[in-house]
Formats: sequence, C-alpha cells, structure tokens
Amino acid sequence: MYVLHRGGKMIFDEAVKYCESFDMKIIFPQDNGETKDLVKLDYGQFWIAITDSDSEGNWTNIYTGEKPKWYTKWKEGEPNGNGEDHAVFNTKNEGLWTDVKGSNKYNTICIKGKLYILS
Repeated sequence: MYVLHRGGKMIFDEAVKYCESFDMKIIFPQDNGETKDLVKLDYGQFWIAITDSDSEGNWTNIYTGEKPKWYTKWKEGEPNGNGEDHAVFNTKNEGLWTDVKGSNKYNTICIKGKLYILS
C-alpha cells in the first residue's frame, strides 16, 4: 500500500523537510511501470530522491545512499553537471530526468510505502 501527497514548488532541502513532516519521503521511480504511472499525474517537473552532491557523477538515493541499480531515465545530454546536484522528473517529457540545482523551486511529491499502480 502507498500514500502520495502533492506539495507545492520549493527548493530541494525544503521539499525533503516537507515530506518528512508527514513521515514521508520524496518519490523515486524504480522502473518503467512506475514512470508511466507518475507521468499520468501530469504534475510537471518534480523532485526525485537522488543526488550527486557527495561525488560529481555518482548519483545516489538520498535516503539509502545506494546508486540506482539498474533503472535511470535521463533526458539526452543529462546529467550534465554544471553544479546541478539534484534531479527532477518531467511528466511533460515522458518522465525523463534532468539534473538541476537544489536552490531551484520544483513541485514535490511525497510517498509513504511502495508505489504499485496509479490507475
């Protein structure tokens, strides 16, 4: 079972704290099925829970510290660095990811539990 909560636009650190205030986490799609379901939300660009702030080019989950084991969906030419240590998911672009600065404001989706299907 899962619960999703949509937040407004905020910088990355605020988004993490916002989700934690509900005992939730920033969402991170685990596979193509989840990506397709999240695209259906039509929520524009929103934060996903990975960063390379500790080591440029080494993207890890902010909660587990693990690298995405097999699933990534970067837009062509991304990630491109440039001090962009966080990532957003874009529902207008088939769920492709873009690296961005954490000081930019993007939508937030918090999750509790495992995402299965958003029919």
